[in-house]
Amino acid sequence: MKNNPDQAICEFGANVLSRYLSALHQELTGVSEGVDIEAIHRMRVASRRMRSALSLFEMCYAPKYRTLWRNEIRQVTRALGQARDTDVQIDFLQHFLATLPESRSRPGINRITLRLRQKRARLQENVINALTELEKSHALDSLEEQTKTRIVERTTGEPINFSLYNLANKAILEHLQAFLGFEKYITNPEAVAELHAMRIAAKQLRYTLEIFSPLYAEELKIPIQTVRTAQEKLGDIHDCDTWASLIPVFLEKERQRIIRFYGHAGFYKMLLPGIAAFQQDRLQARSLTYQAFLETWEKWKENEMWNKLIQTIQLPTRHSPGQEFYPAAASALLDKEMGE
Repeated sequence: MKNNPDQAICEFGANVLSRYLSALHQELTGVSEGVDIEAIHRMRVASRRMRSALSLFEMCYAPKYRTLWRNEIRQVTRALGQARDTDVQIDFLQHFLATLPESRSRPGINRITLRLRQKRARLQENVINALTELEKSHALDSLEEQTKTRIVERTTGEPINFSLYNLANKAILEHLQAFLGFEKYITNPEAVAELHAMRIAAKQLRYTLEIFSPLYAEELKIPIQTVRTAQEKLGDIHDCDTWASLIPVFLEKERQRIIRFYGHAGFYKMLLPGIAAFQQDRLQARSLTYQAFLETWEKWKENEMWNKLIQTIQLPTRHSPGQEFYPAAASALLDKEMGE
């Protein structure tokens, strides 16, 4: 860690953190009310992006602040993540229920939905507790105070800052290598844990690309979209894998509940047609999504997508130190990425 971090790095980092902080603040009311599931999603993403940015620019802040911010925001991210995942599952089941042609298939889906809604109600308590602790810690207040003094709006025509580009190059390359490190697993459909880890690596790479995108004008637009597509496809695969592990556990718990209540498992059979239909649907979706991911990956390799990204992040080295190379509308570019 640097003892005397570069001023340009800290100014850039402060601008990034300020935007993420603003995005997080905007969702506090909606998340507390627990009505708009998209508020949970937006705040979760903002908190994750903030954690990524903090890891990149931590050298600009005293250890006491870094520890406070990291711990508090991590707790919020965790609570939001559990709630968001459950919201997505409930929403998906509602859409699946609408496609069922047979009424006898509905009891099973309705019962899973009921249990997930009960779980979601409990998780809302965790969300409120995390937000309460966040407020008590004054972590966001100190983050705002520490960043606002470092914020400097850059404009086009300023000399290139090589220390900032070197940081971007190093950070992007490290996350790209971590992401590509999972390539050896993608031809194994049974590599559930590894494909999930690859999704997480894709997300970290995407956030890092988004953070530094203002430095490269539009040059990172295609790589960001590519990594986002990888993240989404791997996420769809993971969702199917999650259902595959969740359903057997649900069935056994529900069978035990029914036996305890009625003294026998007779009503349990009513749940099975819908559950069986849902399991089959998710198995087919998993197979199709996995194959689509493999095909897309091969196209990326044919187009040398990752080699092109490596070349792009080395862009400043193709300019002499005396040249002016700071993109116009850098703030607008970052705001655009935040809104997607």
